[in-house]
Amino acid sequence: MHTEHSSGWWMASAFIVTTLIALVIVVLGAVELVRGEGAALLAAGVVALVGCMAVFAVGLALDTTIQRRLFNIQGRISELTDQLHEHQRILRQLHEHTMLSDSAKAIVYRKEERTLIRRAIDEEISRENWEEARILIDEMVRRFGSGPEIGELRDSVASSQAAAMERQLDAKIAALDRFISEQAWDRAYIQADRIAELFPDSPRASQLITRIEDAKRETRQTLERAFREAADREDTDRAMELLTQLDQYLTEAEAAPLVEIARGVIAKQRDNLGARFKMAVHEHAWSEAVRIGEHITAQFPNSKMAEEVASLLDGLRTRAAEGGEAPDAVPATATTDGGSDHG
Repeated sequence: MHTEHSSGWWMASAFIVTTLIALVIVVLGAVELVRGEGAALLAAGVVALVGCMAVFAVGLALDTTIQRRLFNIQGRISELTDQLHEHQRILRQLHEHTMLSDSAKAIVYRKEERTLIRRAIDEEISRENWEEARILIDEMVRRFGSGPEIGELRDSVASSQAAAMERQLDAKIAALDRFISEQAWDRAYIQADRIAELFPDSPRASQLITRIEDAKRETRQTLERAFREAADREDTDRAMELLTQLDQYLTEAEAAPLVEIARGVIAKQRDNLGARFKMAVHEHAWSEAVRIGEHITAQFPNSKMAEEVASLLDGLRTRAAEGGEAPDAVPATATTDGGSDHG
């Protein structure tokens, strides 16, 4: 029994030693293969390794005890052999790649490099970095030459930039339209000038001043029409309000057809205010009398009526505060022309 154990141990030891020697020969051959030599050495190592395995298999068939003990060793050696083959394949690929010339490498990686540059161009377009995108396109032309794809990329940059500029222009014109709707003409003109500076090549931007002028003309015509209608129905309060608004739109020539109507409205408004002022004083409605009196002095500052009403306002304000008696007299001019009217 001891003899069988010693024999099995000796055979296992011999097998391990020879196998390790064969593995060393294989590894040396693989290393030399990377340098361009060592194919024969690698082949000899593989043959020796296979021979060791064959002898070991025969020994196992003769000695079942050793076979059971070294079964795991054989599996491990098999794994090592597979790993050795894989390493050999990787070393061969590395060797092939190191032997490639720069031109060959450029051809191998040309497609990947082109794809990366194209992806970078798309990213710059999405970020609206137009100049960076054009620089990358120029780099593609330098590396790969011109072609249909280059033209498509340039068109894509141009169309994307134009669309973005149109969106910006739409937003700024919307702000301009708000100023027009609010009749904030000074702010509208400033906005139009800014837009023209930002978009000097846009036909839409160059037409914004005309857009404002058209809106002002339509507003003036609307106010003028409403003024005439108010004058016809003798709504002097509304007519005077509209006349005040019209003043900022009318040139001297445009105002000429309205002069006679305006004079009639002013005269009626002055008479109406005088009558209402006298009535408020007569009824001791001091606060109302003060309000109407201030209206007269503001609307007809150069008239005789305004001068005489102004002389009564301090007393009226005191009566309104105290609730006392009205002034002893109300000037006759409070209800009549009372002299020339320069208001």
